[in-house]
This record gives sequence, structure tokens and C-alpha cells, in this order.
Amino acid sequence: MRIETPDDWIELDVAGHTLPPTFPLVLPVCRELRIAEVVDRHCPMKWYEHVTHGEVVEFLVLHLLQSAHRQPLYKLEEWAAEHHIEALYDCPAEAFNDDRVGHALDALAEQVAVIEVQVVTEALRRYQVDARQIHWDLKHVTFSGAHERSELICRGHGAGQLHAKQLQVSLHVTGEGGVPVRHEVLAGNTNQTPLAAALLADLQQRLPRSDLLVISDRAGFSYENLVAYRKAKAHFVAPLTLTPAQERALATVPQEAFIPLAYHSLNAPGNHYSYYPTTLWLTGRNHSQPLPVKALYIHSTGLEARVKETRDNAITKALTRLAQIEGYLNQRRYARAQYARKQLANAGPAAAHGIVHYELLGADGELCLRFWVDEAARAHAAARDGRYVLVFDEPGASPEEIFGLYKQQNTIEARFRNFNSDLAVHPVWLQLDRRIRALLLVFVLALIVYTLLELRAHRVGLRGPYYPKMTTREMLFRFSHLRVQEVRIRGRPPLYQLCLSTAQQAILHALGLPDPIIYLIHAT
Repeated sequence: MRIETPDDWIELDVAGHTLPPTFPLVLPVCRELRIAEVVDRHCPMKWYEHVTHGEVVEFLVLHLLQSAHRQPLYKLEEWAAEHHIEALYDCPAEAFNDDRVGHALDALAEQVAVIEVQVVTEALRRYQVDARQIHWDLKHVTFSGAHERSELICRGHGAGQLHAKQLQVSLHVTGEGGVPVRHEVLAGNTNQTPLAAALLADLQQRLPRSDLLVISDRAGFSYENLVAYRKAKAHFVAPLTLTPAQERALATVPQEAFIPLAYHSLNAPGNHYSYYPTTLWLTGRNHSQPLPVKALYIHSTGLEARVKETRDNAITKALTRLAQIEGYLNQRRYARAQYARKQLANAGPAAAHGIVHYELLGADGELCLRFWVDEAARAHAAARDGRYVLVFDEPGASPEEIFGLYKQQNTIEARFRNFNSDLAVHPVWLQLDRRIRALLLVFVLALIVYTLLELRAHRVGLRGPYYPKMTTREMLFRFSHLRVQEVRIRGRPPLYQLCLSTAQQAILHALGLPDPIIYLIHAT
């Protein structure tokens, strides 16, 4: 297109391009936390042709936090080309090829802890997040491909399943906002319990504060951990894995002795909770000295109903199978008592054991089966239904507050769901342990940005169409598409003009984020 100007005629070319759709949300937070700057400070380069390690890491975070259909990490170069990345970084899309990303991960692997500490410190400072209350848990990450030489990847249990190739990620997040403050990559068969003391000491030094309150699940608490927490002057809330004697004591407390709790779940408003305060004496291995710990026996009507339903279904299933076997008796293989007993041994789920009984009588070919339900055993099992034990050490906290702290453990469960869904961490294809550790840091950095966006939306009262607050997932969905107009004039650098919808502009304004035009290399 030729346009006449007062000075001369100019050649003008206008084209539309797709940009990384969520960059108006993601880049401002990345720049606030100085992610690229921190990485470059600790991973300096003697030379670089196009981009620094820090810019690669920032690009990876931007890539992870897309609205939908994230491409695998080995297609970064193609994604960069499709999304006109040169408008954001003064380099061609080829600069983000597999080899360049690999080199950045190699450099990052040597400085994982120090980079995380500095980014977390900046996040807590800028967003004024209270980091005393910490939630802790482990999450498995599965892998594809061959990893025979890996020290991290091995067989292990995760989400109730046995995975052939997995590692585990230990994650600590704040009670306010669920902001990740510490992670560690662990072997896939790691046991959580022995980690508590060392991780607590490191966490106290990182934040830094000694009076941390750590909320964990059963796997994160033991007698040895109780000793470690008290020695470190830290505090805890956790459910307790019970011994047979503690199980019996829990079942013997009459229901009328439990005191109602005011807590009600928004997702299950019909579920009611109550508590019974007590003190337990815990012992460890090697005949250690018993230590007292405050405890709450908790009763949940919802949990009671679920456990009863599971048991009743198990009993029904066992009775159905026994009746089936009874019908087969004295026919073919079922004419032999040895074979019939083998089938009877597997006749019902574990929940029915000790409640459903049977008796096989007679010789081969003349077998007779009798089976029945022991109602006394059913009633004895039901006495424990809906009950569990919380142990705690939080001075001055009421039972209501202790239970409320424990129910906030869904904060870290939500962050692990973000790992699975929004960040799509499964499966990972990398082969080298050092690159795997570095990539998991990038995922955690992306998760920090994700949580801070949600915290920001919550603080300004930004509402979503389906929930009382707008989630980061909803915001990313609103930015699922973004285009830029590129204007080229012969002999001059390209100029860009951003096209935002009214809804996108409203979100950025509510969050107090800057006009994203400032992030374009050349803009009008």
C-alpha cells in the first residue's frame, strides 16, 4: 500500500498476528517478581546470540500459563512462531528452540534453591502475604520414556495407584492465597514422614521465622516429627494415624459427648461436624519416652454416611458372590472343596471381612455352603464411622480454630490440581535429572504467578460468572485469544497496535495491571 505524505510517498504494509494470549496477565507479575532478572543474576552468560537464560525461563512461564491446549514443551519453537513472539522479545522464534531451552535448564539446575528463595521473597514482600501458616504435602509426577539411569524416577504410589515411573514433589504453600514458598523434587518412592524435620528447618531459615504453623496430612506427622516441631519451637495441626488401641479409644466415646462445631462446608452444607477434646500420649520407635499432645476427636456426619454406604455395598457384594458360589457348588470345578474354598476366600471386599461369615461343609461332590451377616460385628464397626483424630500444638487456639485450620488443607490440594490441570505437568518427557529438577522449578514459578493473579483478583473483589470470585482459570479463559496489528513502513522498525476486547480491558483495569502495550517491542 502506497500512502502520500507531505514529504514523500511511503510503502505501508498492515498485517494481523496472534500473540501469546495471556501475556497481559502473566508478564506484569513476572516482571514484578523479577523472574528473568533473578535467573540472569545467578545464571550469567558469557555471551548470547538472542535471549538470556532469564528470558527463556520467563518465556516458559508465559508458555505454561496459556488458556487452553498448551503445546508440549518440545514444540516451543513452533508455538513461538505461531504467536509472533518477536513482538514481545527482540529475537526470532528460532531463538526458543529445543537446544536453547535445554541449555537454560542446565544452567537453572545449579541454582534452583537460591532462585526460588529470591522469587518467593519478592512475592511475599510485594503482595504482603502472611507466611506463618503453611500447608505441606507431596504430589507425584508421572513420566514417559526410558529413565533407567535416573535417581529420581522409579516405581511408586500416587493418587491410590502404582505408577511405573514417577517422582514426587514436596510443596509448601501459604494459608493466605496458597502461594508456593518451597518445593523439592524427590524420588518417586520417597516416604513423607521422615522429611518433616529437615524441611521445617530449611523453611524457617528461608522465610525467615521460627513460629511457623505447619498443617499436613497423616503422612506428614509422627512421634519423631512431634519432637522436631517442639525442638524448633514451631507448631502443627495434622490428622493422626491411629494404633489399634487408639482406634478402640476413639470408638468408645459416646456420640452425645461430642460438641457441635460451627463449621459448615459450602460444597456440603448438610454435613455437620462435632469434636471431643482430649490428650493423647504418643510413643515412637525403640521404646521412646511417651509425649503428651493435645487432640480433637472429630465426627463428621458426611464421612459417617460415606463409610456406612461403602460397608453396606461391600456386604451386599459379598452376599451376592457367596450366593453365586452356592449355586455353582457340586458342579465341575466347584465339586472340589479345595477349589470352592479358594473362591470363597476372595468372595467379598475387605470392608466386609469380619462381618460376613460363611461355612463350607461336606465332602467333594456333596458340598454345602452356609453364610450370614454378623450384626454385632457390623454395629461394632459402625461405632468408629465418621470419626478421626486431629493432633495440634497451637497456643491459644480454640477447637473451632484448629478444625478451621485443618479444613484449609484443601488450599494445597487445589494447588496440586492446578499442577495437574492448568499447568498440565503430566507426563514429563525429559531424560536428565538435572533438567527435570530445573523444569519443575519453572512449573513452580508458573504456579506462583498463577496464585498471585488469583490473590490479586480476590483482594479487589473481582467476581466471576459462576463463583463469588474470579479464578485465575477464568481469567486465562477470558484471554484465550489476542491479536496485534503490525504496521511495517519500508526502512523503519515494525510498529504494533494491540487489540483488546472490552472484557479483557475491564479485567486488567480491575486488577490494576498496566496497559500491555508497554510490553511490545515497538508499539503505537
